[in-house]
Amino acid sequence: MLTNSEGLQVTWINQDYDQILIKNFLRHQGVSRSFLTYFRRVEGRVLKNASPVYMNQSLHQGDEITLVIPPDAGNDQLTASCAPIEVIYEDRDILILNKPAGLVSVPSHRNREDALANRIKGYYLRTRHTQLNIHVVTRLDRGTSGLVLVAKHSLAHGILNEQVGAGEVQRMYQALLEGCLPQEHFMVEAPIGRQPESVLERRVTADGQFAKTEYWLEECYSDSCLCQVKLHTGRTHQIRVHSQWLGYPLVGDDLYGRGPQAPLMRQGLHCSFLAFDHPITKKSLKFKQALPDDFIAWCQARI
Repeated sequence: MLTNSEGLQVTWINQDYDQILIKNFLRHQGVSRSFLTYFRRVEGRVLKNASPVYMNQSLHQGDEITLVIPPDAGNDQLTASCAPIEVIYEDRDILILNKPAGLVSVPSHRNREDALANRIKGYYLRTRHTQLNIHVVTRLDRGTSGLVLVAKHSLAHGILNEQVGAGEVQRMYQALLEGCLPQEHFMVEAPIGRQPESVLERRVTADGQFAKTEYWLEECYSDSCLCQVKLHTGRTHQIRVHSQWLGYPLVGDDLYGRGPQAPLMRQGLHCSFLAFDHPITKKSLKFKQALPDDFIAWCQARI
């Protein structure tokens, strides 16, 4: 439950371990070490069967453990925006949003007041949310539309970040590529690193980080194709870089391709599918988002 006076309370029941330290039990629930460090710093409370305890005490089967996380005022430097967000799913712990193209995920020096994070803060204030720190788990580039996973508090954020690091958050994209891929299904494993003398641009390079992308060809047109793409790793600009390296850059990509082309006045990339385990309940969740109108207009113009 959420309360203005105490913040967030999250409870588990120990069903599997006859005797285990509380801190080790929490790690088995996916609670990250970084969260436990944060939790101590903000003087969160630990309750065992509703009584205050310390992390180094033991649990027995049937014991109930509760973390009481104080309200988080968030970053005072982050401006709240009144612009709307499209909520696909919401519960106490997570938000699933449909991000429009043209909107950055987090503020930058060029855009400090109307990033997705600014809009989320405005939404939290309007709905009287007590945890005001913004945790965007799966960021999308400015020109990419589609599903974004947001943790509504630091505990969920830490758990979901560990899932992302372990490759347990599945992300599927619809992509419009220039030209038509010669194969219906294939995998790309090519390391990605920074482009020399560029802060933003990336490239395939032998000394880069391991990157793995899977492609399925869905439809070929006269000058382009519609594909489904799965990220197996999460490198910056991964789909954009791998597609360019293959010789089939994203339609509309102004960094790795030829730039905007009407009616698609942005890069042809849309996150259409997310699947992961809920950070607290562990329930398997799946979300799908249909193609946006500008994708549909591009494809229909070529039928």
